[in-house]
Amino acid sequence: RMFNTHLPWEMMPKYMGARYIYLVRDGRDVATSFFHHLTNQDAQTGGGFGGDFNAFFETWIAGELPYGRWVDHVRSWNGAYGEPQVLFIRYEDMKRDLMACVKKMMWHCD
Repeated sequence: RMFNTHLPWEMMPKYMGARYIYLVRDGRDVATSFFHHLTNQDAQTGGGFGGDFNAFFETWIAGELPYGRWVDHVRSWNGAYGEPQVLFIRYEDMKRDLMACVKKMMWHCD
């Protein structure tokens, strides 16, 4: 089984034999992508963001948006770095050489 989550490492269910793949992305790209994601949702219903990018960025850095502060999430997963059941993949590496990254993921899950 596979599933996608935004949980921090500390909240991830841990099972014998489980494998985890953490995809990390440059924070500048994360901010831009999350801004577009939230501004495409209705801010009035509590799921979106209605301001400009500067207002979004300040709110995001302060951890006042869904999922909290991005840096805390990355820091959480960095605590799992070196664990044999956790594979870290950079989004930028996937863009550069997707096949190599897919092979790493296949070997990790085997």
